[in-house]
Amino acid sequence: MVLQEQQLAPDFRLPAVGDDDAAVITYVRLAQLRGKLVLIMFVPKGDRRGNALEIGGFRAVHQALRERGVTVFVISTATLTTQKQFVVHYHLPFQLLSDTDATVARAYGVWIEKRLFGKPYQGVERTTMLIDQEGKLRKIWRRIRPEGHAEEVLAFVETLFGPLTSSTAVSDGMMKAPLPL
Repeated sequence: MVLQEQQLAPDFRLPAVGDDDAAVITYVRLAQLRGKLVLIMFVPKGDRRGNALEIGGFRAVHQALRERGVTVFVISTATLTTQKQFVVHYHLPFQLLSDTDATVARAYGVWIEKRLFGKPYQGVERTTMLIDQEGKLRKIWRRIRPEGHAEEVLAFVETLFGPLTSSTAVSDGMMKAPLPL
């Protein structure tokens, strides 16, 4: 099932690491975030370079998104152990959620057939979704190119809230700073 904009986002509850302390495992339930703007990024497991570029871009614009009331989460089918390593290594300011059985990826229609060297396999299609305060999918980005995607999302958020001032456009000197590989 492929979700469309303006549909209600399916509820989920996933284990999460990151944000303040990667040693602490918490759980995120979407229904408990009603009243807030939520940005979820589905990223493929094992795409180290693509994930580093995309997530690094969001790390760079995170403060600007936060000032607009947007809470950011990254969802992949990687294990919590892998997620913890990623959070610690890259000092991420948001949580990574682990969907090891791809239940949430399936519910959001991002679990697809892919091909590697001509052989089919199942995996996550890189997708970003902005969920509004009522729990509806406000915007869906599919077939994403990791580089520059964060700026594209930020530009859309600016259409909702107005442009950022110059003091918030540079987030701790990290604007346009991808994660090191």
